[in-house]
Amino acid sequence: MWLCGLATLNVDIGAELLYWRESTSVAAAMQLAHFVSFDDMGDDDDSPSFWSDVDATARTVVANWRNSSSTRAQIEAAMPRVDANDAWMLETALKTIRKRNN
Repeated sequence: MWLCGLATLNVDIGAELLYWRESTSVAAAMQLAHFVSFDDMGDDDDSPSFWSDVDATARTVVANWRNSSSTRAQIEAAMPRVDANDAWMLETALKTIRKRNN
């Protein structure tokens, strides 16, 4: 939701996306997995979204970033380092990315 808040304020979120992408921490991968799996940007169904107040171009940029092969690779790289009890979150995110890209 923090990313959506910045985007709603028309803040350039490119630096945040880059910082998140470059992070190799398990925490960053877990938050990314949560974002992939549970942050509805309005692209999964017809329900209202937090993202509905964000410019369509910015939503597209973030959705493409979220569903990219780089995001998949970042989550996969964290898999061996994540606690076994948390692996489900990464697995769910990977399935979600595959589903969105098919």
